[in-house]
Amino acid sequence: MIKKYAIKLDFWYILKVGVLILIYFLTAKLGLSFYALHGFATTLWPLSGIALAFLIIYGYSLWPGITIAAFAINLMTGSSPFVALGIAIGNTLEALLATYLLCKYVNLYRCFERLPDTLRFIGIVTIVGATTSATIGVTSIWLGDVIDLYQAPATWFAWWIGNSVSALIMTPFLLTCLIPTRPWNKDSLGWLEIIAGYSFLIISNLIIFWYPIVQLKTSLVLYLILFPLIWSGIRFGSRGMTSSILITSIIAVWSTIYGRGPFIINPINDGFLYMQIFLGTISVIFLIFLSIVKERRLFMLKLKEHVDELEHALQKISAADEAKNDFLAILAHELRNPLAPVVSSLELMKIRIEEKVDVINLIKIIETHVYTISHLLDDLLDISKISRKKLKLEKETFLLKDVIEKSLETVNPAIKFKEHSVTVSLPEKNLYLEGDPIRIEQIIVNMLINAVKYTDPRGQINLTCTTEDDIVIISIKDNGIGIAPDILTQVFEPFFQAKTDTAGAGSGLGVGLSLSKKLAELHNGSIIAKSEGVGKGSEFIMRLPIPKNIQLG
Repeated sequence: MIKKYAIKLDFWYILKVGVLILIYFLTAKLGLSFYALHGFATTLWPLSGIALAFLIIYGYSLWPGITIAAFAINLMTGSSPFVALGIAIGNTLEALLATYLLCKYVNLYRCFERLPDTLRFIGIVTIVGATTSATIGVTSIWLGDVIDLYQAPATWFAWWIGNSVSALIMTPFLLTCLIPTRPWNKDSLGWLEIIAGYSFLIISNLIIFWYPIVQLKTSLVLYLILFPLIWSGIRFGSRGMTSSILITSIIAVWSTIYGRGPFIINPINDGFLYMQIFLGTISVIFLIFLSIVKERRLFMLKLKEHVDELEHALQKISAADEAKNDFLAILAHELRNPLAPVVSSLELMKIRIEEKVDVINLIKIIETHVYTISHLLDDLLDISKISRKKLKLEKETFLLKDVIEKSLETVNPAIKFKEHSVTVSLPEKNLYLEGDPIRIEQIIVNMLINAVKYTDPRGQINLTCTTEDDIVIISIKDNGIGIAPDILTQVFEPFFQAKTDTAGAGSGLGVGLSLSKKLAELHNGSIIAKSEGVGKGSEFIMRLPIPKNIQLG
């Protein structure tokens, strides 16, 4: 919405004011030529709605156009300068006050799509705008001795109804047509429906106002207009509704001027008054109807979104339940495997101790498998602590090189078992970080174990550490089985394991990478996975911030 408060005398401003004055002159002459009470108050006053729309769309600064045109047209009708000035002030204040309140309290970009906005629009243009103009205008002509005091109520009501109906019909039409909104995106069938809808509307109006069915009572004939207007409101949106109301008003006014239709009564001023009351009532009803239809449609769209979200959540819950069942099965399997050799080794130890045979190798087997169980349980406990926000980091300043070397040492037995080649590239200068060194080591170990597991024997693993600005980047790249694009985002989900035929790849609980990602985030860092596809290897990259007070040493 354009809101201009200051007057800028350039070509475009003068052009807009000139166009407004011209339109004001033409419509004012038209309105005053049809049964104006005392030459001033007419029930046909379309320029109130036009002037209001002009100020809303092009800005407050165009108000001189209204004042100049209203003053001039009333002078031309024979009023005194005092009366003409009073009427001009009333018309200008009507447009300014209504524009200010509408721009402040009504969302005019989404015209008549919400019931509260529509009700506020109706209240502002009728109670504030039209009342201001009618009150100041009637007071002016009374003070100018044009009317007596007893004539003031009837004059005021005619003035008020003319301005109100104009604002209820012309302003919505101009706003929905001139303010940029969603275009009509129709196919050939949709445009055919639009043509049929407007044809039905015009035929219905001609039957009611131009060729009335005399056999039916007038009140019953008027009900025919409801059907095409309801169709417009449901199917054609704001533009369709406001244009349909305008078409109905034009045909009703034109028919009444030419002495046709249900509003031809004596005196003719009463006929015009009843017609305007009818059109005003239709406008209010169908603007509210349009808002209800729009709100219902919006509600249904939001309801569909919520249903989709609920279905997605249900799928996630089902997947989580399935993952839980898989996890329990894997957990039982993973704990049973290392326990079997422990139990066997203990039995052998009993025998060999009696036979005084060396039991060192048996103790190493027990130690290895107990460590495996301990590692599995530690990962589970850490995941549980993080999910309950109870994991605390023991932060300190540490040398990253030492942590990486310890991580490699931890994973070295698995690397040797699968005969992998490992290359390590570290910065020449010592790099110190601030964090929990045990947790950082845990992250790197999990990333290395993942590379070892998902790389066929005698594979290549590259560990590189670089810096970029205030970020340290640790990359672990392998030439293993790779990751399919459709599961690349799932590798950090708890208990997720890629299906593969690689020996040993299916072992573990599938919590290592998920835990590593959460631990990295606790250090204000991140981990991402990259892969060009199945069979093309994968790369896991961890980024950690370097504290500003710590430099390469």
